[in-house]
Formats: sequence, C-alpha cells, structure tokens
Amino acid sequence: MKKGFTLIEMIGVVTILAVLMMIASIPVTKTLRDFNKKAYQMEIDNIEKAAKLWGNEHPAELQRKINNNENLYLYELQNEGYLESKIINPKTNKKFNNQLVIKITKMSEKRYVYEVQEDSIQ
Repeated sequence: MKKGFTLIEMIGVVTILAVLMMIASIPVTKTLRDFNKKAYQMEIDNIEKAAKLWGNEHPAELQRKINNNENLYLYELQNEGYLESKIINPKTNKKFNNQLVIKITKMSEKRYVYEVQEDSIQ
C-alpha cells in the first residue's frame, strides 16, 4: 500500500486553488476600491466641515477672504488646530498637499458653501 499523492493529483489541487483564488480576488478588489472611494470622500467631507467651523469662528476673516476673492487653504486649518497636520489621502496613501484649496462661496447673507477644489489635490 502506497501513501501520498501523485504529481497529477497535486497539480490538480493547485490548479483548482488557483482558479478559486482568481474568482475570489475580483470581489475583494472591488470592495477595496469602493472602500478607498468612501474613505476619500469622508476625508474631503471632514475638511469641508473643518472649514465651516473655521468660518463660524472667524467671521471677519471669512468676510475679508470673500471680499478679496481669496481661498482658504488646508495648512490654515491645520495650523489653527481644526484638522490634524498629517491627513492621508486614501487614493494615494500620501499626505494631502498643504496647498489644498477650499473655495468659499457666499450664497446669501449668512449662508456660505465650502468646497474642496479637487484639482488642487496632489
């Protein structure tokens, strides 16, 4: 009586495992991509919320920026403690650029829209 597996049996098992891994990797890759997109959007939302908080606490500076058509920058929010200094971009796994622009638009007397300019993201 012989114990063990033949070479053909081993190749068959390895082939079946390889096919199963390829099939399983497709949903995993899609899930990771979706997670990165959601994490990226959450970071952008956090930056916009920090900008709104900054605007609420600095009405004179906000008005000056709007009157002079200036933008708010990520480093300003970080320097004043509204955001952590090292925010990681989930798309690139690198720090967001400190020169990231948050555009402020005045919609009415007391309503402002804060929008991260994604073309300024590197």
